Amino acid sequence: MPQVKAKALPGADDHFNSTRKQSVGAQFRHSLSVLMEKMYSAHPHFVRCIKPNNQKLPGVFDSPAVLKQLRYNGLMETIRIRREGFPWRPTCEEFAERYRILLIKPGVPLTQESCLEILQRAELMDWRCGKSRLFFKTWHQEQLAGSLARLDRAAVVVQKTYKGFRCRKRYRALVAKLRAQQQQEQLEEAERERNRQLEQESQNQRTEAQPVPKPRRRGPHLHPSDSGPSRPPVPRPRSKLTEVTTYWGGRVPIAKGPWVWGHEI
Repeated sequence: MPQVKAKALPGADDHFNSTRKQSVGAQFRHSLSVLMEKMYSAHPHFVRCIKPNNQKLPGVFDSPAVLKQLRYNGLMETIRIRREGFPWRPTCEEFAERYRILLIKPGVPLTQESCLEILQRAELMDWRCGKSRLFFKTWHQEQLAGSLARLDRAAVVVQKTYKGFRCRKRYRALVAKLRAQQQQEQLEEAERERNRQLEQESQNQRTEAQPVPKPRRRGPHLHPSDSGPSRPPVPRPRSKLTEVTTYWGGRVPIAKGPWVWGHEI
């Protein structure tokens, strides 16, 4: 049975808000018309509440009572009808935006041709295509979810392989760098050792080449008897700074400057 939208009469709000007293029926009719207008202007979703048990106890689930409520509300029959029909009816744009990753190529347009290409790649059967929507069975969602899961696992494998390759490449570069540093240090150590050896050899050569001083030769020692007649010693010239003074019958040289004690002349 087609649903007919309820429309409020023009000027009803003005007439309702007048100063004249309204009856209870008029108020109820006005509230109902406003509610229906709001409901049809939106997209309502009805929620059916199911009691888990008749005693209203927490943590208690009475299966026969719940099944009775589901059958009474007609949910079981609704579920059966929807399973036999096409319960999932997304638009072409929604379907392409959600499952375009299955094509594994960038820049997939959100068109009906893209949706058909995605469905051929996923190998789905018993689906229908309308002008702006696609009609699927309940198991079609499970198949598409499985395709996405396989793609996720493949992406994980690709990421794992790439990360392993990058880490191994970085490790090899680090090992090569460390080995180069070790070789450089070994070469520097060998060069320093060679320089030390060369310096030691040069010092040894300088020590060996240094001339040894020869012993000093003394002239021939002449005995007084061999030198012929002895000569009297040559008197030393007296200094002009000294004077001779008679003291106790002797002569003592006295310097004009600081005191200098001499011997008796």
